[in-house]
Amino acid sequence: MSNYVATVVKIPMIQPIEGADKIGLVQILGENIIVSKDSDLSATYLLFLSGTQLAPEYLKANNLYQKSENNADVTKKGYFSDKGVVSSVKLKGIISTAFLMPISSLESIVNTSKLKIGDEFEEIAGFKLCWKYEKPVKLHVHGTGNPVKKEFKLSDLIVKGQFKFHDETESFARNLHKFKENDIVVILRKKHGSSCILSHVLVNNKLSWFQKKWNKIPFLPSFKTVDYGYLWSSGKPKSRLVKGISTGWMNPNESYYSQNIWKTAFDDYKHTLEKGISIYSELVASNIQKGYNYGHPEGTYGMYVYRITKTDEFSNTVEFSWQQIKDYCKKYNLLHVEEYYHGRYGDITSSNILKYLTDKYLGKKCLDCINKNLPDEGIVIRFDGNLNAFNAFKLKDKNFILKETQQLEDDTIVNEES
Repeated sequence: MSNYVATVVKIPMIQPIEGADKIGLVQILGENIIVSKDSDLSATYLLFLSGTQLAPEYLKANNLYQKSENNADVTKKGYFSDKGVVSSVKLKGIISTAFLMPISSLESIVNTSKLKIGDEFEEIAGFKLCWKYEKPVKLHVHGTGNPVKKEFKLSDLIVKGQFKFHDETESFARNLHKFKENDIVVILRKKHGSSCILSHVLVNNKLSWFQKKWNKIPFLPSFKTVDYGYLWSSGKPKSRLVKGISTGWMNPNESYYSQNIWKTAFDDYKHTLEKGISIYSELVASNIQKGYNYGHPEGTYGMYVYRITKTDEFSNTVEFSWQQIKDYCKKYNLLHVEEYYHGRYGDITSSNILKYLTDKYLGKKCLDCINKNLPDEGIVIRFDGNLNAFNAFKLKDKNFILKETQQLEDDTIVNEES
C-alpha cells in the first residue's frame, strides 16, 4: 500500500501549543497535525500525508483552493494552490506533517457509510481521491529519444523472475503492529540521493534473423536465447523499465539527469557483480540532491548499499541478511549505509517506540554534507534474517519532510523519483 492514501481516523485529545489560542496539536500514526482547538473529537476524519495530491473535484467541493474562483462557493477561500498538494507547515515551532478533513467532506461525492477506522484507500467507489504528487521534471535523453511503446514489457528483455524493482518503503509508524519483541531488526541511516540497482542475471538474447533461422535447423547446436547479462536501473522508474542492459539495449525514455548516473555506477562497479547478484543502493552527490553530498567532493559520487539479493537460474531469489551484506561489501570494497542498531526489537522497545526512535535518531543535521544545516533524512528499520522477503520501513525527520514538501510547491526541477 502506498503511503499517499486517505486513512480513516479518530483524533485523540488535542494538546495545547504554547502561545497559540486557536490551534492545538494531535499526534496520529506518528504524524504531528495542527488542528483547530474546536475540532470535534467525536467525528471521524480522513488523514492525508504531506506530499499527497488531492483530486480537484474534492478540493472544489470543499472550497479548499486559495483561488476562490476554483471553489464551488466562489465567496470562500482555502489554502491549497492549484497543484492541490498537502504541504507541511511550521506554526509556533511545531511542524505539521499531515492534513485532516472530516469524513463528511467526501459524502457529497461518494457514499462513505461502509468506511471504518483504519481503512486506507486511494480510490473509493470508482472515484480517485488522492495519489502521490509527481513533480514535472526537466528531461535529458540517454537512449534513442523515442518513447517506449506501451506494449513493450520488461519480460521482453529479462528472463521472468530474475529481476525486481525496489518497492516504495512504507511508513514505520503505520506498521508498528508488524513488529514483535523477538524479531531481529536493523536500524539504518536513510540517505537522500537516487536509488540504483545493478544486476548480473539471466537476460534474453536478441538474435539476428539468421540466428533465429539457424536455431530451427534440427541436430545443429543452437545460438543461446538466454544468457547471463548485466543491467542497471533506478529503483522505482515510472516506465517500469530498466535504464540499460549489456546486450546493447538502452531505455529510450528521457531522464532527469544530464549524466546517466546509473550507467556510470555500473561501469565503476560491474566487477563486484557475481552471477545472480543484484545490488540495491543509494547514489549520492551534490548534483544528485543539492547539498546532500555526504562528504564526496564535487565531481564524484558515493554508492551506498542497503540490499543485496541472489537469484538462481530457476528464478529463486534469496535476500541477504544484513551481516551477509556487510561481508559482501567488505569483499569488494563497497560502501554500505550506516548501521545504528542491530539486534532484538524488544531490546529497544520503550512504552513509546516512536518517541524513543525520534529522540535518539532524528532531529539531526547532515554534518557530512557540504551544507551542514541541511536536515538528515531519517532512518530505515528493516527485518533481518528473512531470506524470502525484504521488509523495511522508514521514519523521516519532520524538518526534512518540511523541506521536501516546500520543494514540491516551488518551481524548482527535482529528482525523477523519490
